[in-house]
Amino acid sequence: MRRITVVVVLVALLLAPGILAAQMQGGGKGQQMRTQMHANMGMMADMMAKMYEMMNRGKATSEQWQEMMDIMEQMIQMMKEMSVPHGGQMQEQHQTQLQEMSKRLNAFYENVVR
Repeated sequence: MRRITVVVVLVALLLAPGILAAQMQGGGKGQQMRTQMHANMGMMADMMAKMYEMMNRGKATSEQWQEMMDIMEQMIQMMKEMSVPHGGQMQEQHQTQLQEMSKRLNAFYENVVR
């Protein structure tokens, strides 16, 4: 019985560094994905604030309103995708889409809020 205990303890000691390293790597990757998702959510919040401001001003043309509606639809779809666990590739795809949407929005934002 004592031999089994010693063997179990030795195996645990030998495996512990590998397990800890794997958890740290996985944890780092998970942390990176959470950080990216938070950044994406921040970009969405910024765009929503701009759209809210433009809607309150009431100066947007019908084309600009349609552009804002299109952007909102894309953001709704993204939020649905974010509600289901995905890998880091989805977060990167969302970041790229958000950057493109932000450029589209910024193209007419200054003209509307002046």
